[in-house]
Amino acid sequence: MDLTGKRLFALAAAITVVSLTAPELHAQNPLGLTPAKPAKESQPDPLTLEQIKARIAGLTARSGRISAQLNAALEPAERTHFGRLQDGIDGVQALLQQQETALLAGQGQPPSDHVEEGSTTLEDRSAFALNELLERTWQAKRSNERKTTELETARQALDQAKEVLAKAERERREAKGQLESAGMQASRDQQQAYDLLEIKSLEARERLNLRTLRVRQRKAELESGNGEAPGLEERIAAMRKAIAGDGATQGAHDASLAAAEGQARRRREALERELSTAELRLNAVQARYSKQNEPPAQLIKEVEVLTFDRDAIRQRIVMIDAELIRLKTADDTYTKWQTAIAGEVSRELLHQWRTAASENLDELDQADVRKKGRIADLRDRLDAVTAQMNQLDVEPATRRLLEQQRTALQNQLQAHTDDARSLANHRRLTERYLAELRDLTGIFDPVEYVVGAIGAARDVWRYELTSIDDEPITIGSLCLAILLGAAGIFFSRRISGVVGATAEHRFSLDRGASAALQTIAFYALFVGFTLLALRMVNFPLTAFTVLGGALAIGVGFGSQNVMNNFISGLLLMLERPIRVRDLVEIDGTHGVVEHIGARSTQIRSTDGRQMIVPNSFFLENNVVNWTLSDDLLRGKLTVGVVYGAPTLVVEKLLQQIVAEEPGVLKRPEPVVIFEDFGNDALTFDTYVWVHARSPMEMRRVMSRLRFRVDELFRENGIVIAFPQRDVHLDSLSPIEVRLTRDE
Repeated sequence: MDLTGKRLFALAAAITVVSLTAPELHAQNPLGLTPAKPAKESQPDPLTLEQIKARIAGLTARSGRISAQLNAALEPAERTHFGRLQDGIDGVQALLQQQETALLAGQGQPPSDHVEEGSTTLEDRSAFALNELLERTWQAKRSNERKTTELETARQALDQAKEVLAKAERERREAKGQLESAGMQASRDQQQAYDLLEIKSLEARERLNLRTLRVRQRKAELESGNGEAPGLEERIAAMRKAIAGDGATQGAHDASLAAAEGQARRRREALERELSTAELRLNAVQARYSKQNEPPAQLIKEVEVLTFDRDAIRQRIVMIDAELIRLKTADDTYTKWQTAIAGEVSRELLHQWRTAASENLDELDQADVRKKGRIADLRDRLDAVTAQMNQLDVEPATRRLLEQQRTALQNQLQAHTDDARSLANHRRLTERYLAELRDLTGIFDPVEYVVGAIGAARDVWRYELTSIDDEPITIGSLCLAILLGAAGIFFSRRISGVVGATAEHRFSLDRGASAALQTIAFYALFVGFTLLALRMVNFPLTAFTVLGGALAIGVGFGSQNVMNNFISGLLLMLERPIRVRDLVEIDGTHGVVEHIGARSTQIRSTDGRQMIVPNSFFLENNVVNWTLSDDLLRGKLTVGVVYGAPTLVVEKLLQQIVAEEPGVLKRPEPVVIFEDFGNDALTFDTYVWVHARSPMEMRRVMSRLRFRVDELFRENGIVIAFPQRDVHLDSLSPIEVRLTRDE
């Protein structure tokens, strides 16, 4: 085919496709998107059943014509192009059929989860009928929540469809513009690309129509559900008023519960027969298993499957028994509920019912958690068995056993699911009953609140935290122990202070001894009050055996220094090598002991600094205690006079000086010693004794003595020597000395 023939064929194909698709495809514009032609105000709704059927019929005819052209196409490229067009038309037809199905399903039919009106009337005045209305309200609320979620999802999908359609229309318009610009020079590829974009745009439009239809239906369903709620609320209020005013219909729930109980008992009897059969089969297989020394894997698997089948039947029987118990509880709940609404019981009894209902609800919550865990476990096991069956190398006999196990698992899963549903229904009944009791007991009554508060406080006070050796430890006993411990610390300080003061004044003990006695008394009293407090909380004192061992290990490995200092402090208090207000010398530093603690000793140095010294230091090192036995201190006054001074006069003057000083003691007598012939002086040492509680007091006395020595020696013409040196020069020739005058 030459170039001119190809162009003519392409033009004819383009005209054919446009003529097939343009008249109807661009006539609809339901969402205000830019159409191929301007939209008219009288344009019909594209989502009516007539419009959808008309578009389906038109596409069916066009699909037939495209199929005819597909069969007449000669070149592979043309066949491929018409095939793509045919696939696109088929996709659009599928979307239209979905629109038709959705429209037919929504016309004149109630929603799939619509709550039937039922037979509950005001003539049936009972808690059972009230619970039915509340259950319908709950179902309607759940349905509305689900519909709201579906509507939001549908709107999101609609927004996405709008974006896809806008993009498809933009691409189609661009291709159309290029095709019109090329005119007769347009290539076959450009024409085919435009044809495909035309079909793509049509498909996007119909997908948008479908999602628009779904949004409309979701909104209609939600509005229908919301319209039912006010009617149910009015009926619930009228039902409560009728029960409270005219009295409840007695036994209104008996027939329903009796029917449910009879059905449960029949199921239990059937399961008991199944259990007998399962046990017989299991016993037969176990007998074969016990006769073989090395049983095959298939026999082991058969024993496992039959054992699970038997246990599953037993569990289902247990679940039916639990359901029967719940039915009896429901019967009691209905009776109490309608009695409470009718106002025929006291508030105290209502509180008792409320407590029991709350405890029952807690048990149901725990049972619900266990049930969900069991269902999840069964699903995992079912998935594992299914995966094992899907393996290709499974033998037929093993596959039959696996199929039997899967069937048992499915039955077990269904039974647990049904039981979970029954448990959930009973839980909702208990929640509504408890809410009713809370409303009835929520009316303010001061006396009742005071009594309730006292009862709650008593319950909290008696709440058991734990027990040791069958002795309970409650919150009250713990608070009492803390109170006694605080009181013990207070009285221990007070009593030990009185003991220390009495020992110091009445028994004439010094301050250091009284402080030591006060510390020991405090620790003894504190230990006694602590043991009393522990006994008040029923804490067994025998537990200190284990505690003492643990404490000894901790002391031995982790508290060596602390315990060393603590024991050293006790030894210091008992032996008293140092006492409070003693003058001590540590590493050349003088200080006064102010406090001897359990771990350390506080010392104030002569220059006012506070020193914290570990107690062990006083036992492990040399410490000078200047005032251990008394406060006598000996001082030494050293003076040197020049050679030639009268030594006896010097001695008499020194004796006179110390005799005149009031701070120097007469006993022991002062001593004057002619110590030495020194290099520069005759040295005299005077030894005196003074009462001094600190080195500063001693230094003051010695200072006054030195002032007096200087004064008295001057008066008597005695010269205090100072260092002198004689220099001898040895030279071979005379040393020339010149005297010059500074100008």
